[in-house]
Amino acid sequence: AWAPVFLMRRFGVSILDAGMMLGSVAALAGVGGMLFNGWWVDRRFAAGRVDSHLRHYVAVCGIGAMAAVLAFSGAQGVAQFLVPYTLVYFLQPFTGPAAAMIQIVTPPQLRGRVAALFLLVMNLMGLCLGPALIGLLTDFVLHDPGRVGDALSLAFILLSPPGIALFLAGAREMRKSGIGA
Repeated sequence: AWAPVFLMRRFGVSILDAGMMLGSVAALAGVGGMLFNGWWVDRRFAAGRVDSHLRHYVAVCGIGAMAAVLAFSGAQGVAQFLVPYTLVYFLQPFTGPAAAMIQIVTPPQLRGRVAALFLLVMNLMGLCLGPALIGLLTDFVLHDPGRVGDALSLAFILLSPPGIALFLAGAREMRKSGIGA
């Protein structure tokens, strides 16, 4: 939601050009990432890594946060923004592996309800709280509407470590329980 605003405020890109650039990234890196992430996690799971889904998210959180900081705070031009942003976008399509893991760990009689709960939480967080958090950070923490990129970086910096810790804890429990083995 905030990447077009970032491009317009930081680099003076028109809304049309921002849409074309970000739409191209979404079409190529988003679709490619969805296919790759699913393939990679399936491959690791088939090789006996019962925690492959969660370990994948550990890597995605770490690499994604570093790439996001480079894109939103380190870029000095549009091209320097697009390279790490494309990597973030490639790594972010996580719904396929997440939905697969939910099916693996949830008893059959609860799968529909748990999948619905997952979609509800994902949408509330991603579509409601995520964009609001960036606005809050921009306006009330950084006090500068021109620093939306720094707010995006700050969100990645603040949210990735707890996410990594939770994914590692979940992966440990997956290994101990033997679910999916």
